[in-house]
Amino acid sequence: MSPAAPRSPNGQRTNLCLDSPTACSKDAGGEDLQRSNGCFAMMAVSFGLTNPFVGVFTLFGMGLSSGGPSFVWGIFVVCIGQTLVCLLLMQLATLYPVAGSVYLWCRYLVGRRFGCFVGFIYLAALIGYCLPMAITTVQFAADSMQITDLSPGETFLWSAVVVVFWTLMNLPGSAAITHLGSVGMVLQVIAIIAVFVAMVATPQNGSQPVEVFLEEPPSAGGWMAGLCAPAWAFYGFEAAAAMAEEAKDPMIVPKTIAFALVTCFTTSLCLNVAMVLAMPDLDLAMAEGGRHAIRQLFAAHCPGAMWNAFNAFSAVLYLIGGLLGHSVATRILWSFARQGELLSPRLSQTLKVVDRNTQVPLRASCAVSGLLILLLLSTLIPDVNIVNITANFSTTGMYTMYQCCVIGVLYDTALHGLPLDFGGEVFHLGRATVPLCVCALIFGICILVNLMWPRDIVGGWTLLVSYVMVVVAGIVTSIVDERSRRASDMEDVAHSDESLGLRSPTGRVLAANSGEYGGTTTLHDPVRTGGPSK
Repeated sequence: MSPAAPRSPNGQRTNLCLDSPTACSKDAGGEDLQRSNGCFAMMAVSFGLTNPFVGVFTLFGMGLSSGGPSFVWGIFVVCIGQTLVCLLLMQLATLYPVAGSVYLWCRYLVGRRFGCFVGFIYLAALIGYCLPMAITTVQFAADSMQITDLSPGETFLWSAVVVVFWTLMNLPGSAAITHLGSVGMVLQVIAIIAVFVAMVATPQNGSQPVEVFLEEPPSAGGWMAGLCAPAWAFYGFEAAAAMAEEAKDPMIVPKTIAFALVTCFTTSLCLNVAMVLAMPDLDLAMAEGGRHAIRQLFAAHCPGAMWNAFNAFSAVLYLIGGLLGHSVATRILWSFARQGELLSPRLSQTLKVVDRNTQVPLRASCAVSGLLILLLLSTLIPDVNIVNITANFSTTGMYTMYQCCVIGVLYDTALHGLPLDFGGEVFHLGRATVPLCVCALIFGICILVNLMWPRDIVGGWTLLVSYVMVVVAGIVTSIVDERSRRASDMEDVAHSDESLGLRSPTGRVLAANSGEYGGTTTLHDPVRTGGPSK
């Protein structure tokens, strides 16, 4: 039977960490991580994965060239939709603060197969996030040193060095990761303020009237393409939830989600508005897909060494953002191993081991790094833009994962109804849950269609084809894993019954869940805490 969301005997949802901060990890599989991260450190994780400073400067030219200055209004559209999603994520993070986050949330809400599928998509999206982060770190570092002719072999070599660095940063424990994340967050705040002041304080070097935001976009299709820019920037809020078992107080995770959303919105809005108003020549900036928009801004408002400093600073932020993404991917893979799902039994036994000294899943970290280095070999293939392919899939994968969480909440609510009392100080939406879920689902479907619409900025049909391939792989993998698990459980029960002499009158060993014992037998599941599912 599928594992149900943890419930009390009367059928109400229960909070895994309500009574003890270690209860959630025991319910999730019996392995413990070190609870050493405070509120600031956890906020740095979510803020670092959203990486608003880097996101704005990377996507500004594309948004401006596609939708014109009015693309800025798309920030409000995406923020409103993602706010609905974040409210649901905050509720789930409060109820189930376990490493693995969305994978185990969907497992509790719907069942093992659905949870494995969502976890597979999330892990693939995180890998798709980390891969371009490693390559782009190298590219920005090279630009800061005015090196413009990196060969594919050099790109692969130095990108692999970046991945190895991420692995080494896991050795001291999660504190080293969150400390670097905190440094990155402080640096981003300083850089955001500095750039904003530089753009606003020097209007004599180039400026646009405020009315430019009211101009009509080049076309309706162009504005929809420009909407992709803020959509690509507004994700990663749930990052800290994957490290919930390493927080001193798991109940701070919802705060980190809200913090990441608010800071991402504020940063995106302020920087985009300031850069549009500070643009010396809008027509020139919108030409050639907006490739030279940022360089034009810096040439006018921050000339000289500031451009090289910007590239070096961006390289550092990409490095730290990739490190945090690598850490989250490690926790998801480790959660699969701890549950013994989606991986072979032998591989699960190997990867679920936690280092005794640092209490960090180092083996899972090395496995993620090995996979990334293997995928980096694609940089050696001519005419393959692996950065665009993986970055675009990462975004669509994240949005798919969010909608799966929404579907999970709707499914659980339809099956069990709205809980009257969660117990304890738990963030919950109450009767607003279903309306918010429906609105979030409509938004998510629309934004996914827009993101995957075959345009030149996403490589035509390349994104849709790669997305379908990964989704199909996730469905097949989860089905195969479910069947193999079921066969293994049936075999174990059969051996157990035979050893106990439990046979039918014909001499046949009684099958599990057959009802031949006078009732249905429920197999043991360490996740289940409140009895069998309905």
